[in-house]
Amino acid sequence: MSFEISAFPAFVGVAMDRLEYSNKDGASSRMTSPSRSSKCFRRKLHSKAKKARWVAKDGSPGEFAPIDFHQPSIDSSRGWDKNRSKLQASSASSSSLASPSSSYVKLGASDLYVSEIGCGTLAFGDPRHGYGTTVTEDDLRQTCRFLVNHGVNWFDSAEVYGYQNIQNNCSSEALVGKFIREANEERGKVRQLESQFGKPTQDEILFASKFFPVPWTNILIGGNVRFGKQAVLDALDASIRRSGLDHIDLYQLHFPFPYVGGFDALTTALAEAYEKGLIKAVGVSNYKEQDLRKIHRMLSRLGVPLASNQIKYSIVDRDAELEGLLEVCKELNVKPIAHSPLERGLLSNRALEMPDDQLNPTERDLRNKYKPLLNLMKFIGAVNGNRTISQVALNYVICKGLIPIPGMKHEGHARECVGAMDWRLDSSSLDALDEKSLFLSKL
Repeated sequence: MSFEISAFPAFVGVAMDRLEYSNKDGASSRMTSPSRSSKCFRRKLHSKAKKARWVAKDGSPGEFAPIDFHQPSIDSSRGWDKNRSKLQASSASSSSLASPSSSYVKLGASDLYVSEIGCGTLAFGDPRHGYGTTVTEDDLRQTCRFLVNHGVNWFDSAEVYGYQNIQNNCSSEALVGKFIREANEERGKVRQLESQFGKPTQDEILFASKFFPVPWTNILIGGNVRFGKQAVLDALDASIRRSGLDHIDLYQLHFPFPYVGGFDALTTALAEAYEKGLIKAVGVSNYKEQDLRKIHRMLSRLGVPLASNQIKYSIVDRDAELEGLLEVCKELNVKPIAHSPLERGLLSNRALEMPDDQLNPTERDLRNKYKPLLNLMKFIGAVNGNRTISQVALNYVICKGLIPIPGMKHEGHARECVGAMDWRLDSSSLDALDEKSLFLSKL
């Protein structure tokens, strides 16, 4: 099995004065090589914990209550203030879920504005990820509807996602396009991509997809062997037709495979599609510094801004940060997008609490290696509005300047992920998480 985020049983209503800044096994879980900043962090968190005593539903302190994913995950007698700086009593009902007015961020040098979390749709239509057995089309529809209603305005797909169901019109592109059309119809509006200043209204839902540059991609999805400029345009046209939409907002090169025809064929095709309005922005995926600079330069000469670079990044995989790729993205005004921000469910309360005998040896070793970090994230989440480990993991990525796109298949996934928006970890928490993750990654 693999770790997957799910509506796992967890506990809220923790008596904060009982929490220790260590794991249950004692010294091995404390901050390693504590610096002055981490000592200050411990003092700050313990001070915060003493002030933030949670009570159970029956009013008694120190009780535990399971999360109900159909209810807000913060106790209704408490609220988290607008700046997320302290807990405050509130007479009104409150929730950790993001409001529909979630802030948008500009996607690099493009004119698109996207929510600070997007939805990854790798599993949509894919039998290997449970589609048709544990996941139905209606499950995915409800997931997307929940996300849109809580401020998430974009969905990331690819022409090869769910390719097994292309003939059934149930590939990822087909399903996402269908859900976007349904959402627009429900709202009674068409998409308004040319609104004032290019900033979308709440009703605009953006569709992202990717071009697979391997010549024999036709074996998976049909069409001809891929080479040259026309193959890119043909693939784009096929993606648009599958989605049922009239264009693609963000069209990305899936990875820097040595394309037959070279970068010239890729960039001239993208520039033509951009000029015709078939795509609103151009992005790349899994590009390192050298290739990123090259395609940025070539697109710039054609008058096309490079909007984004989708890369693997999480709190336990910070190579893009440590190797300087994030700085390059910042220099070029290319927005980094983080796929796999939850490491296939490793960064979750469910993974922390799962018995060893339910994990294969690789999963068990990985979970146990990062157990001190997971416990630290659980504690930090508790003093930041009772957030889950997954919410802390996603917010960490946002604080690093990336847009995470966790995969979601059920409404419970969506409900948890939107709880990572519209708040921020403070600098002390980020420093402690940086230090712990870096130490454990070297073990």
